[in-house]
Amino acid sequence: MCYLGSACTFLHRLPTAADNAAMERDTSRDIFGRDKLPDSMDNRKGAGSYERDMTTLYVNYGGAGHYAMPQLRHMLLQDFSCYGPVRSLHVVPAKTIAFVRFHWRASAEFAKEAMDGQRLQGSTVHEVLAVR
Repeated sequence: MCYLGSACTFLHRLPTAADNAAMERDTSRDIFGRDKLPDSMDNRKGAGSYERDMTTLYVNYGGAGHYAMPQLRHMLLQDFSCYGPVRSLHVVPAKTIAFVRFHWRASAEFAKEAMDGQRLQGSTVHEVLAVR
């Protein structure tokens, strides 16, 4: 339990369809209540831009590039789908990157914060994911 209790503005659970619906009404804040900024401010590491509704994450999986495509897809889907429904996954093995598209913006924002700097579950190498 958060020490702020009901006064806390952060989401301490996985986002739901209701959370996503609330976010559609207020595009000026991210899932954690942080203010979004215009694209012109180049705020790529923070809450993002209110000018675009982003549901796609860029994932650099670096050291995990030696896995076969089916196993890599399974590992990525397993790790990212726990944050919400995944619409699609596009893997570019030659560049060790992937694009994970969620159905909900709330899920994409939550997964970005949760997975950046983490390892893939089931991986035997010590790769660190870069999620943007």
